[in-house]
Amino acid sequence: MDPTDPAFGSPAILSVIRQERPIYERFYGSLDPQRAPHVLISTMHEALGLAKPDAVIHMFAYKSVPILRQTLQLILHAFSFDKILVSHDFPIESFLFPTEPEIIEVDKSMPNSVQNAQRKARWIDLKSRCHSHTIDLRTTKIEGVRLGGGTVLDGYQKQKLGLRNSHVEVTGQTLFVVTDEEIEEGLMSRAMDFTHTNRVQFATPDLYDGCLCAFSKLNGEDFGFGTIEHIDFATLRARVLCTTIPPVPVPLLRIGSLRVDHLSNEHGELKPWTI
Repeated sequence: MDPTDPAFGSPAILSVIRQERPIYERFYGSLDPQRAPHVLISTMHEALGLAKPDAVIHMFAYKSVPILRQTLQLILHAFSFDKILVSHDFPIESFLFPTEPEIIEVDKSMPNSVQNAQRKARWIDLKSRCHSHTIDLRTTKIEGVRLGGGTVLDGYQKQKLGLRNSHVEVTGQTLFVVTDEEIEEGLMSRAMDFTHTNRVQFATPDLYDGCLCAFSKLNGEDFGFGTIEHIDFATLRARVLCTTIPPVPVPLLRIGSLRVDHLSNEHGELKPWTI
């Protein structure tokens, strides 16, 4: 389950249990396992319920950072594996393995230039299978980003606060503002007092352009993959390229942190929960 491995199909889409085609796919939206480790664990739980007894799980590329160490430790203890294979350079001493791991030699990774070229080929293939959709974000649930997770201020409230041209949401103690305008500090203090929040998170509309996304059912099943072209925050409508043939209802829109432009070039990862 390595979202960066070309063998698993389009990057950032986790495909497990391969036969003629994947029988289980789950959108991840990133090449970085640190972005959403809880999604990795949930995905493994669902996938192993469908796996054959001889299934082989290819884990993410490990880095010596606390969040990945804890994630991998939880996976090792939460699931019963018959055998654990690790490369000779894996930091075995820092883990508590439920069974003694077997050390193996693995081939060297392909150069970054080759990996990048293979991923770009996947993006080109994905985009060639996409169709244009218009999604009404007022009626579609959103997952994976800050957008859509709070209470949206209406036009009257925004005008009263001097934020008429911004999209504004309140989530707990956080005020989330999407705008391409400079906001005076005094206006933000007034808005925070009005909404009873103690911090502000800003984003610009263009940050959503090119973000990976998936169409999903409310039960979590993904049925289409693609990218966001643009979100019009005045109407809260999103132009999306997706592999699903239109028209189709979209109960849930999952949005990732990796952006890919119309030429299939990657534009890096956005920090989690910044948009």
